This record gives sequence, structure tokens and C-alpha cells, in this order.
Amino acid sequence: MPKLSKKQAEQRLDKADLDKLKNEWKQTTGMDAPKGEVSDIDTFAKIFDFDLKDEEQQDLARRFFKAFDVNGNGSLSYKEYISAAAVVDKGSRDEKIALLFSVWDEDGDGCLTRDELRNIAAIYASPSMADKFVDDIFKSDTNADGEISLKEFKHWLENSKSEMAAGLQDMFDDGSGAPPPAAASAK
Repeated sequence: MPKLSKKQAEQRLDKADLDKLKNEWKQTTGMDAPKGEVSDIDTFAKIFDFDLKDEEQQDLARRFFKAFDVNGNGSLSYKEYISAAAVVDKGSRDEKIALLFSVWDEDGDGCLTRDELRNIAAIYASPSMADKFVDDIFKSDTNADGEISLKEFKHWLENSKSEMAAGLQDMFDDGSGAPPPAAASAK
């Protein structure tokens, strides 16, 4: 996920957005912003409206938590919360693509493998469609190293004619940001 300073994040959000985020943080965590950190998936899920009773939502919550935890300490600070909201709601197209890439990159190594892509595609599609999706993305593996870099991922998004790429393009182009958690697992 793109790293934003608290000041950069706050500059992207208006006062009403910031007040709403502070209120949501206090209501969900019981802590006044900017104090405290969220280290459990249940609290994170409440903040971002994930339904943990659903296995796919659990997986997405875990992935987003990891992507939003920019410093990798296993918890989400208020600063990281504000930065995530700024990218999701007001980020550039490239920032949103980088966020999605980091959500899909399970091990955080900066590359997408066939297994990582298959795992995420299984949330959205049938197994046969998931395999087609993975094969389509791997057409953009220009250096043939068996992994998809962020650059190759962007190339795929810009050049693929697949329904998945078109859907993602629409999501980034209309300014809606990352998929809403409740709708993200719809198959």
C-alpha cells in the first residue's frame, strides 16, 4: 500500500471525513484518536465492515489488515487507519492499484504468484473461471520469471480484455476505490 504521512492523508480528507473517521475509531476501538492500535481482526472487521462469519470475508479482512499495516508491526495505528481511508476514498488510480496489488500479495514479497492469484480469484469466481483469470494475468509476465510484478499487473489491467480486468478498471476509473468489503466476495 502506498505510504502516506498523517499530514498527507489528512490533507486529502475534508473535516467532515476526518470527524467521521475519528468517531468511528472511538466507537469501534473505545480509544480517542489518535491513541491506540487495533491488533485483532475482530475490531478491524468492525471498522471496515467485514462479516467474519463468512470465510471469504475473513480472508479479505486478513488481507486488507496486512496491507493497511504499513509498518508491519501486526497492528493498525490511527495514522495507518487514516492513510488507508485516504487511499481508498481519495487516492490516485495508481495508489489504488498498488493497494489492490498489496492485498493480493499474500506474502508481501512484491510479486504475485499463480497460487496467490488463484486464492484471490477463488473468492470472486468458480474454479474454472479462476484458472482462466490467472492464465490471463500471466500473459503479462513479460520477463517470464513466473511471477507478476506491480508493473506487469498494471500492464495487464491496461491491456487485458477480460471481464475481471474490465471490472477492476471500472472500479479505479469511477473513483470508488477498493471494493466495499460486503460486496467484494459476491460471485
